Amino acid sequence: MLRDIEMCKDFLPLSFLHKFHSQEGKLKKVSEKLWEHYAEAVGGDTELSEMLAAHILNRVTEAFESSQYADRVSASISFGKIIKFSKDELAIESASNKMLEVICGKYFGGKEQILKAMTDMMEDDLLEINKVEYV
Repeated sequence: MLRDIEMCKDFLPLSFLHKFHSQEGKLKKVSEKLWEHYAEAVGGDTELSEMLAAHILNRVTEAFESSQYADRVSASISFGKIIKFSKDELAIESASNKMLEVICGKYFGGKEQILKAMTDMMEDDLLEINKVEYV
């Protein structure tokens, strides 16, 4: 099964993004089932997310450049979910910069969801910072 996952690094990140896509009903359901299948095979959602975090972040960055607003919204939600599993600071910074470009750009329907995803990530970071015990 791990060999299958290696071969699927191109489409599993897209499945992750499509799980949060508001426009694609059937594709969303298929993506959720596909993700669940592979997550179960490797020991859970966390393990699969950690394995594919770098690839997902690349797809998120690409989706922020999409002309489709729904793609940008799903990218922002996906980014908020996958950031916890990535250790690639450069990829996180790149995706963050693209997200900020979208937020600072022209208004479009659904832009509030991107802003909400960004504020949710910031709140999560603050919670993590507050958990740190100082010596």
